Amino acid sequence: MSYREDILRTAYIIDEIAGYISGIAFRLSNLKITVLKQAKCDKDIITPIEKVAESICKLNEMARTLSINHRNIIELAHEIQKLEREVDSKYRNTLIKAFDGTENTRELILFKDTVEAIEETTDKCQEASDSFTILGLSL
Repeated sequence: MSYREDILRTAYIIDEIAGYISGIAFRLSNLKITVLKQAKCDKDIITPIEKVAESICKLNEMARTLSINHRNIIELAHEIQKLEREVDSKYRNTLIKAFDGTENTRELILFKDTVEAIEETTDKCQEASDSFTILGLSL
């Protein structure tokens, strides 16, 4: 029974990650690239998005590792944790840069929400990683 609960918890977290990704895509579609270029934040937003994609790939690898060799789960969890710390650092730096370089309040709020959603997505990836680790340790 406890395995089922852990599996369901993990599935719900992954579903939340999908929701965050949809939100990020919506915000990015409404964000003007010219504002990002003026604030010199256009390249700063790409790195965290790449890190989110990498975290999701690691989660996929964790899911596959559960059935093959669950002892490697902890190594993958450390990699996701490292990615999450990198995104947190980039998040802070990007927000400071955006506040200094953006004069349009609407665009600034939209950009802040976008970067914040990216950071929250990596937090959810970390949470899913923890849940996979619990599953791996219980096998």
